[in-house]
Amino acid sequence: MGGRGVRAVRSSRVSYELLLGLLFIGMCLALIYFNWEGSHVLPSDIPTSLSARPIGLKALYLLYDRLGFSVERLAGPWNRLDRRAALLIVQEPYAVSRLPSVAEIEALKRWVENGGTLFYASGLPARGYDTRDPLSGDIADVAAKNVPSVARVVPTLVADPLLRHVHAIAVRSPIRLQFRRGAPYRVLFQDAQGVVAVEKWVGKGRLIVVADDLLLNNQGIALQDNAVFMANLAALAVGGSDRWILFDEYHHGYGFASTPEAVQNEDVWQALPVSVKTVLLYLVAFGLVIIYNENRRRGPLRSLFVARPTAGGDYVVALGRLLQRAGATDLALQQLYKAFLQALAVTVSVDEKTPRSVLLERVAQDGVSDVGGLGSLLERCEQVLERGRPSLEELKELVRALDDWRRRLHLVGF
Repeated sequence: MGGRGVRAVRSSRVSYELLLGLLFIGMCLALIYFNWEGSHVLPSDIPTSLSARPIGLKALYLLYDRLGFSVERLAGPWNRLDRRAALLIVQEPYAVSRLPSVAEIEALKRWVENGGTLFYASGLPARGYDTRDPLSGDIADVAAKNVPSVARVVPTLVADPLLRHVHAIAVRSPIRLQFRRGAPYRVLFQDAQGVVAVEKWVGKGRLIVVADDLLLNNQGIALQDNAVFMANLAALAVGGSDRWILFDEYHHGYGFASTPEAVQNEDVWQALPVSVKTVLLYLVAFGLVIIYNENRRRGPLRSLFVARPTAGGDYVVALGRLLQRAGATDLALQQLYKAFLQALAVTVSVDEKTPRSVLLERVAQDGVSDVGGLGSLLERCEQVLERGRPSLEELKELVRALDDWRRRLHLVGF
């Protein structure tokens, strides 16, 4: 019998540990899967800094990192930009599900006005002016004619810090830029097909728009002076500070899989990535298994018996019943009366041998009403003790009266 019980305990313990182990292994496999799946979520035609493909921007990201700049990826909407960021690199096209909202564009404009630098690489398709865009809505992308596959474009300005040591850049784009008449843009690069890059100041910051995708990507960063131009841009934006250079990856599909509107509406569960949701669900399941196992091992909750201390009066009455048989109930009353006087003297801070009149006067000074009733009770107790052998009913009556005064006076040690 004993061996069979031990085997049952070991079996339940092994099954419990096996279940926890399977849950842990499942969680690890789920994390590995979702991390692998997440690395393949971004389409191959998206120019992200995470990609080493020719269209990606990983080479520029690593270049900034090796030059000593603080480089990060923006995994949230433009509403989250703050003054710690000095330069934001935005490369079109966007993911279809991550098109910028009007609220984001307004937040981006405020960030630039407060000293940020926005480098915006525009791409296909050709489009006109956008009245909803308060930042770059005065620029249009127009189709160019007879554009070579890779064009060598020289700068239009000289002795400009942004174009220092830049003799030419290599671009590859079938579009060119066109801005409204009177718009405060400076043309940085221009060829026979049209304007390639422009710059304007917006408040304390600047906006640079380039109609190209070859200037930044892995295939074109090493061509001509593309890397020199991008290094000058970072140096002017960051200066001598430790502010960040951010690559906008949120609008390429990187980060929380939710729209900015969902984040603003505080739909937290929808905003969480699938991998985080999986971890949370596994933790909930893990906790439920532990709770279930502990209930099986220890059983349901049981209320504990708490011994209630017996009142002094109850003890005296019980003692009185015992002493009644011996004809000595006065001993019980004498013990209670003596303890009451001692506790009363301690409470009012007088000596135990203080006369009763002085004792009652001190009680009255403490703000206790009906001191005369207390004096009558003490006098009656003394009379009963002088008479001797009180009845059990009389003893109970005096005990109740003394106990009532104990509560009223909050006696210590009684």
